[in-house]
Amino acid sequence: AVGDYMIDVGYDPADAIAGEAIRFDFTLWNKDKISGPEITGVWVRLAPRDQSGILFAGTLSVPAFGPVGMSYVFPNEGKYELTARFLNGDRALAEAQFPFEVGAGKIPRFTFKREYAGIGFAGVMIGFLLGWAVFKRRVI
Repeated sequence: AVGDYMIDVGYDPADAIAGEAIRFDFTLWNKDKISGPEITGVWVRLAPRDQSGILFAGTLSVPAFGPVGMSYVFPNEGKYELTARFLNGDRALAEAQFPFEVGAGKIPRFTFKREYAGIGFAGVMIGFLLGWAVFKRRVI
């Protein structure tokens, strides 16, 4: 709770993974959690907790339907902080910071496929035959 309001930041998927999109939804409720005040936008900042710098900062407008939201792809694993400031015109109604962690992305593994081996073998054979044909012409 922040002042007269409750801030709700939902995200999907539940576990943030580096290199994969995560969706954030921003909702501001009155303390009764039945309704919320009128907002004109949400200022959002994403920043690493252990380093200086900002990954994203900007104001999200209120859509015609559905919650205010955004998608983001974190490039690296680590500890981050999300700041959300709910606005009504130039006036800030509520602001809060939320720490969260982004896990390591999946490292693509090389998998051996017979098709690739066949293509590689065919390429070597074609190269050998072309080289042999050129060598044979020069010798004769």
